[in-house]
Amino acid sequence: MKKNNLVFWLIGLGSMAFMSFVLWRNYVYASNLGKDYQGLFGDMFGASNALFTGLSFVGVIIAILLQRQDINNQKEDTKIQNFEAIFFNLLKLHRETVVSLEKTYKKLVQKGVQRTTEEYNVKGVQLMGRIYGEYLEALPEDKKFNRQVYHYIYKQNWDVLGHYYRGIQSILDYVDRFKLSTNKEFYYKKLYFDLIKSQLSEYETAMIFYHFLYLEDRHYKCLAEMNCLFEYINEELVTNDKELYEKYAFVF
Repeated sequence: MKKNNLVFWLIGLGSMAFMSFVLWRNYVYASNLGKDYQGLFGDMFGASNALFTGLSFVGVIIAILLQRQDINNQKEDTKIQNFEAIFFNLLKLHRETVVSLEKTYKKLVQKGVQRTTEEYNVKGVQLMGRIYGEYLEALPEDKKFNRQVYHYIYKQNWDVLGHYYRGIQSILDYVDRFKLSTNKEFYYKKLYFDLIKSQLSEYETAMIFYHFLYLEDRHYKCLAEMNCLFEYINEELVTNDKELYEKYAFVF
């Protein structure tokens, strides 16, 4: 708004300065012609009035355009506020989902000469680390990404991973669909994707990395590449497979 007002005042002051200069030059010119022609100076005010009227009309048009721009800016600000209200709620739900992740495992316990089976629970981020470890252990010796191995691990942990991936994909799609009519769109999208990345633990990021490779639909892989989704990934967890993504998935 302040920038628009500055433009308006510059145009107005510039027009007044131009008119003053023209009137002064015409007065000097008429004075040099002699007394018989000095009446021409008075006649010039008729043309000046017409010019001022035209400038006033231009000023009205400029004011309307500036007002329209302000209205558009207000609409964009409202759009951003509404988007962010939902976006931060989605991030909150995501963190709550991670905290609620839980799976029961069994282990053998030696008690004297007897062996018994005990159950124990793994939760949250530790559970994602556990599942990643299962995937890593099941890989062949080369430790390269293997679709069949991932498919097996995914199905074994469907009750955990299915809900988790649907949530994170919904957030990514929500930000990807965010549109602005100004050049601020890139800035805001980068900000929102940075916030998403900051919420992911290293094992979450690694599992998302492999899940997007696993999906036959390339949409989420492309989305990760376009928005540098794996900028903060622990490279030791995916060292052998970084080349499966474009470099833009890791650095802008």
